Amino acid sequence: ATELNATKNGWERLNRHHGAICGGLTSDELLEGTSPAEAVSTAGLGAWAEALASAALTEKADWAFEALERMAYNAMPACISGDELLAFQRVNTLGEKVDDAVCFSVADDHAARALVRLTRGYAALASSVVTARADGASINLYMPGRYAVTVDDELLILTISAAAKGVTITVHVRQEVRCALRLRMPAWSRNTEVMVNGADNHEDVKNGMMTFDRTWHDGDVIALNFEPEIKVADGHHQGKYILRGPVVMVLPAEENWQKAFVSVGVEDNRVVAVLDQVKEWKKKGNVPADIPVLPETAGAPEKQQLVPYAKTAARIALFPGRKQA
Repeated sequence: ATELNATKNGWERLNRHHGAICGGLTSDELLEGTSPAEAVSTAGLGAWAEALASAALTEKADWAFEALERMAYNAMPACISGDELLAFQRVNTLGEKVDDAVCFSVADDHAARALVRLTRGYAALASSVVTARADGASINLYMPGRYAVTVDDELLILTISAAAKGVTITVHVRQEVRCALRLRMPAWSRNTEVMVNGADNHEDVKNGMMTFDRTWHDGDVIALNFEPEIKVADGHHQGKYILRGPVVMVLPAEENWQKAFVSVGVEDNRVVAVLDQVKEWKKKGNVPADIPVLPETAGAPEKQQLVPYAKTAARIALFPGRKQA
């Protein structure tokens, strides 16, 4: 990815040809395949995380943070199963393992490079969450953890913790510090509520960032409540995939997995899709074939609950679009 000089235009062009449903390019490392049915290389995934983290350091780089978020919530955790690192993954799969024999151009040292590249990719992701600025710091991603930056020779530690509807950011300083904290407002949230020490905020958003320029004390808390948007995106072969915020929502692939997309909604805070049975959708081993283009369907559409991409090893993430009657 670094050698490809992955600027915004380059990344978007590759997405159009290779798909990025889970955040990783769904093809081999050499980009020989053009179908999302091809495997995602863990080595390639780590390399792209590094490249996107570098691109995110430039101005107007929200697209790079969005790509990193997609990776961080989907492809990166999905390539780790217990204590085992999976060298490849597929967006549509009926089992955990992906046989090297069905992947393009698998190098002999791929497994070793996958571990090294993914480790470097996670390090690059972590370094992108909070970045230092001349007047303070920017909080770009909301991955739980402790992050440290230096402001006017004072150490500023920010602890990001998951909350019911979003995250909290706790400020830790030895003595009060005057600086600007810039918070990225994710495009996937329809409405983001921000409170500082329990008080509603009324700061303006500029270039996708909300800035608090004030004196910070030890124990100050910023709370962000997100309202993730449900989005249906177009994929390969006129297929559809579903996002809730940055998270890809999938159908756990049980015995009856051959489904076409009809519609999706939220019921009791659960993502529920209306799906129709596809008459014919073949598979080879534990790998579904390419999705059929606007296939014929049979039976009455049914509601089925979807789960986050990384929560299941057997999943359907890209659905055929249904042929209209």
